[in-house]
Amino acid sequence: MDINIFKKKELYSSEWEFAEVVKKLYFSGKRIGEISNMFNLQYRSVKRYIEMTEEQYLNSISKKSISKIRQEKKQELVRKVKDLYLAGKTFAYIKNELGVCYRAARKYIDSTEPLIHKTPKRVNSIDPYKKDVIDLLNKRVKKQDIYKFLKEKGYNQALRTFYRSIEKIIEEQKDNIKNDKEIKMISVISKIRTSNFLKLLYLPIDNVKELTKNTYNQIILKYPWIEEVLNIIKEFKTLVKEQNLIKYIFWLEKIKILNIPELNSFIRSVERDNDAIINAIYYRYTNGLAEGFVNKLKTIKRSMYGKATFQGLRRKILWAERGK
Repeated sequence: MDINIFKKKELYSSEWEFAEVVKKLYFSGKRIGEISNMFNLQYRSVKRYIEMTEEQYLNSISKKSISKIRQEKKQELVRKVKDLYLAGKTFAYIKNELGVCYRAARKYIDSTEPLIHKTPKRVNSIDPYKKDVIDLLNKRVKKQDIYKFLKEKGYNQALRTFYRSIEKIIEEQKDNIKNDKEIKMISVISKIRTSNFLKLLYLPIDNVKELTKNTYNQIILKYPWIEEVLNIIKEFKTLVKEQNLIKYIFWLEKIKILNIPELNSFIRSVERDNDAIINAIYYRYTNGLAEGFVNKLKTIKRSMYGKATFQGLRRKILWAERGK
């Protein structure tokens, strides 16, 4: 589909041009939800652009022209009021001549800027805490914990309102760094599947076809903590292979120092089973053989579900083990 797509509505030359792009995307098979996410618009706004006709657009343009004419007339009235006042005329005279009351005349005379109606900018209740929120997000603090922190500082909105506000802050931060070359590269990488990246837990990067070294370096540049986690896993594999208990103790302390919330939960589980882990590192004995037999038994049992008795299951297992 040959369409020049800009992600910001303001980058289009007219509203009608933007509406045509939305229509082409919709009729090419895109869902309204996908289009709204693409341009950061509400569902009903996307629907309005899809249903918009050229006649409706021209009518909206004419309404804007009427508004502009009204503004020009008002500025002309302000100029006349000021001229009469500077000429020494009274407010009663101005009222009789132009039909402007005392309060309006005084307002026009005192004005130093054009009297154009502007919708006041809506102040978000989270704005006073914006800096704190950004700092906490950069530290990877959970949204629910941020909400509790703000409540202690005087934030009085509901959790649902907070989630909407924090999503806007996240979008603003993305827009602020959009021109950064590094972030532009990261935005391309964002389409990588998590499952492909998780292969690095047990495979070297050269063996992961879906991930190049360049892509990996860009991800680490944005999220340095990922490299720390991968290094921790590699160190654990090495110390188990070398049967090095001293390295294991230092390894455990190193994880605690990182203070990553997800790893803290893992550390508590490790400490509960510390004796078993130490024995697994030190001794070469393993229950792998028993686990293998149990796995085979369960596989056979599932394949016979609802078909046989215990005696039948016994015979099938013995038959599977024949000749071994």
